[in-house]
Formats: sequence, C-alpha cells, structure tokens
Amino acid sequence: MLTIFCAKFAVGVMVGMQLPLAGTAAFASVVSLVYGLLGGMFLGRAVVIWRASQPTSHGANT
Repeated sequence: MLTIFCAKFAVGVMVGMQLPLAGTAAFASVVSLVYGLLGGMFLGRAVVIWRASQPTSHGANT
C-alpha cells in the first residue's frame, strides 16, 4: 500500500513540476507498467487469501 502511495506521489511531483520527462510516451508506459504490477500484486494476494479460506477436499472420501 505504501508503495502505491509513493509511486503516485512521485508521479504527481514530476507532473506538477512540469518536467519534460513527464510528457513522454516512455514515462507514461513505465508509470502504467508500475501501476499494473502493483495492482496485480493486490489481485494475487486476494486470490491466495481466497484459496486459503476455501475448504479442502483432502480426506473427504472417508
């Protein structure tokens, strides 16, 4: 969660300072990739937690 805040803060500072880098396609691509990876990490953790909460079928044949 802190990583997302830091990434968004850094992007906001770069855009707010009107740095030439912030207007390039490469910057937008890297920012999109970082946000996507961080969002994917949340999705992955949610799936792991969901699977852990499901009852297992091991030993159900008894």
